Amino acid sequence: MKNHMNEWTFPERIDYNEVPEYLRRFEAEAITGTLVFDLRDTEVAHSSFIGFLIVAKYAIEKSGHDLVLRLSPALERLLAMLHILEYFSVRAHRAHRAEQRLTA
Repeated sequence: MKNHMNEWTFPERIDYNEVPEYLRRFEAEAITGTLVFDLRDTEVAHSSFIGFLIVAKYAIEKSGHDLVLRLSPALERLLAMLHILEYFSVRAHRAHRAEQRLTA
């Protein structure tokens, strides 16, 4: 995972053993504005990572900021199937669709 000021880029596959490290890094970081999780390359994510996303969104919004997800089609389908896609951000979902149209 690369971490650039307020933007994290995640790998193609996120396994169970990686999630505690993401959580540790997240808890150690001072959030100062919108945080972007770039998951456009992520095809497989362990269910514990979905829990991490929920925790991160709650904590960020509690501090008065926003979490934006840039989703791969696979993760978009997964979050939709779990009925939590809208929970994360209608704006992020629409931005992803607009990017697809621009690159297609």
